[in-house]
Amino acid sequence: MTPKDRTHLLLFLVFLLFPSVAHAEVLLVTRIVGSVHVSDSSGSHPASKKAFPLLDNQKLRIDDDAMAIILRGGKAQKFFGPAEVSHQSFPAAKKQKKSNASLSRLLKKKSSHLSIAASRSNGEFALLRPLSFGSMLQLRNIHWTCAKCGEQNITVVNMDTYDVYWTEKATGSTMYNGPNLPPGEYALQINEKQFSFVIAELEDRELIVESIHQVQQHTASLSIADQVSVEVALWSQADMPTEALYTLDSHIKSHPNNKDLIQLLDNYQE
Repeated sequence: MTPKDRTHLLLFLVFLLFPSVAHAEVLLVTRIVGSVHVSDSSGSHPASKKAFPLLDNQKLRIDDDAMAIILRGGKAQKFFGPAEVSHQSFPAAKKQKKSNASLSRLLKKKSSHLSIAASRSNGEFALLRPLSFGSMLQLRNIHWTCAKCGEQNITVVNMDTYDVYWTEKATGSTMYNGPNLPPGEYALQINEKQFSFVIAELEDRELIVESIHQVQQHTASLSIADQVSVEVALWSQADMPTEALYTLDSHIKSHPNNKDLIQLLDNYQE
């Protein structure tokens, strides 16, 4: 048994023997602006610009003129500095409503919290959409950068059956307009380069869509950038980084002059 396997086993036993631990409330920091730090017994460090969970033993220190959006129990709350926020900053959670079950399951789902960034094959070619990790609802936009590549042949292949679902020629980007892809693993071939991507299972898709719907009912009063930060954080938590980027792309297209949305996209693509 590897150390990693042993750790997973210990965590499983803790949740099995002490189920209340598994039901601890999750605080998800979805957006920060300005100087914000996370502190615990080991010290203090700058908060990530991407979404991250605030753990039981951590505190969020928000400096003057800074701000943080925290998602808790389906509601997103904005905190302005100077302030210090932790789990103790919130009243004890009431008995969970049935309508919040999907969101609770999603927030407690083990997530790899992978950095959302381009999948690079060499110094010249970078695949920007879709990403070659995590999963997605459906393939939509295909986008890459390559200064010297010119027109590319693009093919989508099912990795289980090797069926070709779609082919196209394009330079830089194109919209996928082939048939809906069933759940499973696929290969995106761009000339001689090949990238894998996964279409999520129906259960995972329903979980994230329902969770986002629940949260949207409580975020209408926030700015568009703050609302989007919550949605993107949920996609990221669900290990669907491509959907997070697709969401940002869509909102920036509708609000091309919104600097906060553009900054949010930059944060996730670093």
